[in-house]
Amino acid sequence: MPKSNTSQLFTDIKSGGKRCELALMDLYDYMKPQILKFISQNNGTKEEAKDILQDAIVTVYTIVRRGDFQEKSTLTTFTYAVAKNLWMNKLKRKKVESKYAQAQIDQPISIDEVPAYYDFERRSIVEQLFGQLGADCKKILTLVYYQNYSMKELVNILHFDNEQVVRNKKYKCMKRLKAMIGDSEEFKKLLKE
Repeated sequence: MPKSNTSQLFTDIKSGGKRCELALMDLYDYMKPQILKFISQNNGTKEEAKDILQDAIVTVYTIVRRGDFQEKSTLTTFTYAVAKNLWMNKLKRKKVESKYAQAQIDQPISIDEVPAYYDFERRSIVEQLFGQLGADCKKILTLVYYQNYSMKELVNILHFDNEQVVRNKKYKCMKRLKAMIGDSEEFKKLLKE
């Protein structure tokens, strides 16, 4: 068991700050032997296990902080399931035969929590593709969708002639991002799962 009970870990992660950092380190230390064992039994190395665990901790942190964790399983069970899913997806990408198919699932995850994991995966892919957009598109879409600026405000901020020019530019940027998402093999694979 982690130094703190899983309910306290959840509370500490949700609160942020130093308590959050300590809770994440505690969760990492507690989960490390389990994840190392699972990944080494499924064609992975110690380094890959550490990477997967770090990714799982980041995923859990994001889900908890966003308020998407429903507490239908413990935080440790959820972290284990996220790490398993991340590893299995990596194996699928590498097309490696895994012993996992024959293994018994020793810590099941609530079916209600699986969508939050896949939502995180989809968001990660979209954010990666977003990063490939040009600087102007990133700026416009960030100001519109993340900072909620109006078209009128954007005319002044971005020094465009009028609102219609901003709308057209935003439309073209969104069209490009949607096309990139549509062409993404990784995103298509995730939708099929």
